[in-house]
Amino acid sequence: MSDKKEHWIKNPWIVGVVLLVFTPPLSGIWDFIKGIPYWTTLTTIWNWFVNCELKLWWILVYFFCMGLISAIKAEIQKKRYIPRTYLRFTALKYGNFKWKWTWAQDNLTKDIDISNLTPVCPNSDCNNNSIYESRTASKKDGRFTSYVKYHTCSICNKEFVVDGHDSMIRNIIEDRIRANTFVETTNELPEFARKS
Repeated sequence: MSDKKEHWIKNPWIVGVVLLVFTPPLSGIWDFIKGIPYWTTLTTIWNWFVNCELKLWWILVYFFCMGLISAIKAEIQKKRYIPRTYLRFTALKYGNFKWKWTWAQDNLTKDIDISNLTPVCPNSDCNNNSIYESRTASKKDGRFTSYVKYHTCSICNKEFVVDGHDSMIRNIIEDRIRANTFVETTNELPEFARKS
C-alpha cells in the first residue's frame, strides 16, 4: 500500500539541468541544418531575452495562466485523493485464523504500509497476538513436496498450522482496500493519520 513516488520529470531541478545540457547541441544541429553559422540561433534567443521590452499585459497573462494551471492541478489532485478510512481496517479472518496488523508511515517518503502483521491465537482463552513460527515440516505427495509451517503461541504454548502466509495475507488486505470491500475493525486512527 504505498503511494507512487514522483516521476523524475516532475522535478524542476532535473528538467532545468537537462534543458541546459541539451539546448546548445540542439541549437548547433538546427544551425547546421539551416546552413547558418553555429550559435546563431542560441545568440538570437539570448539577445531577444536580454533586449526584450516587457509589457504589463504579458506579465498579467503569465500570472493568470500560472494561476489557472495551479487551480487545474489542485482539482486533479483532489480527485486522486483516496480517503484514509482503510487505516481503521486492522484485522482480517482468513481460514481458521484471525490476522492483526498496524499501519506505519515512512517519515521520508510518506508511504503507508502494513506492519506487525501477525496471526492471532485461535484459543479462545488466550487470544494472543504473539504467535511465532516454530518449525517447518515437509510433506511428500508423489512428485510434489509441500511445506507446512507450524506456529506456537507464546502464552498458551499450543502449536497451530496457520492458514496463509504473510505475503498472501498482505495481498488479500491490499485487494480488499482497492475493491473497497474491507470492514473497519477499529475506531482509532494511527498516530500519523491523526496529525495530518
